[in-house]
Formats: sequence, C-alpha cells, structure tokens
Amino acid sequence: MSATPNSLALPPKLAILYGLLEPGEDVHVIHLYERVVGNPMADQRRAQQTLSAYFIRLNRRLKHRKLKVEPGALKGTYRLVQVAP
Repeated sequence: MSATPNSLALPPKLAILYGLLEPGEDVHVIHLYERVVGNPMADQRRAQQTLSAYFIRLNRRLKHRKLKVEPGALKGTYRLVQVAP
C-alpha cells in the first residue's frame, strides 16, 4: 500500500477499512464488516448495506490519491483499485 492509514488522517473505522484493502485483491464483505464494525455477522446483504456508508466516505478521501473501493470480481467482495488518470 502506498500510504499508511495514519498519513491520510482517517477516522479510526475508516483507517481499519483502508488497512484491510490491498490494491487488486478481493476481500470478502463479511471479513470487512467483522473488522470494521466489530460484530460477527452471517448476513452478507446487511453487511454490504452497513459498509456502503464507509465505502462512500473512504472513496471521498482517496479521490485525490487516485484510488477507490469498488466491488470485486467475486460476489460479496470489494477491492481497492487505482483510478485511471
């Protein structure tokens, strides 16, 4: 990862989310939810609904770094991608 969560001055939960995402690697939404929210959850739909607000806020902060969180290649996953200039 090119920047550490602390260098972005992210709030704690966004820093956790950013730290779990690696460029080009899919991460399952349940894993992200358990780490960010702190509760084990089996319902993928609810996890996606809850994390969508975090993805939006993180994407706003990553825009100037040409990065964004988007759905991964597999269902129920997300990944960090480099945005084309």
